[in-house]
Amino acid sequence: SECPAFLRHKMTIISPHILKQYSIPFSKITQEPGEFMITFPYAYHSGFNHGYNIAESTNFALPRWVEYGK
Repeated sequence: SECPAFLRHKMTIISPHILKQYSIPFSKITQEPGEFMITFPYAYHSGFNHGYNIAESTNFALPRWVEYGK
């Protein structure tokens, strides 16, 4: 059956051209060394590395986000 939360799977990449075609607002950001990126609950995000990089990510939530996430 179809997964109702398909965007939560890491294999889904949406081209910015598609977002633009359907007038879906988005931002593109270049992360510089030492910077942190924060995404909000249910936010779609994707990225890629170019060059020699060591990348790490983690998912966490503050206690006040728990009810929102339910």
